[in-house]
Amino acid sequence: MSFTRYDIYFSGQLLPERDPDQVRQDLARLFKMDLRKVERLFTGTAVRIKADVDQETAIKYRGAFTKAGAVIDIRVAGETAPAPDKSAPASGRRKSVATS
Repeated sequence: MSFTRYDIYFSGQLLPERDPDQVRQDLARLFKMDLRKVERLFTGTAVRIKADVDQETAIKYRGAFTKAGAVIDIRVAGETAPAPDKSAPASGRRKSVATS
């Protein structure tokens, strides 16, 4: 049983070969947000989208974002946000922290 809590960050990174417009639409549908709100997540700066969740919830978020074509960073709750990787293209894949 894990008592570690996690924060979930998104910085606009997409899975390879995914259409950015389609990913935005899928995220809007998934989280019941309009496209203007979703667009704010694609600044290249890590935005905390969920705070202090358990491991099971973090894994569900990873699955939902992956299905939509996006990459999230899962960090131990309270750690600082990951710095943006200036060398990675906005549609590239970022390395994520494992949840185990």
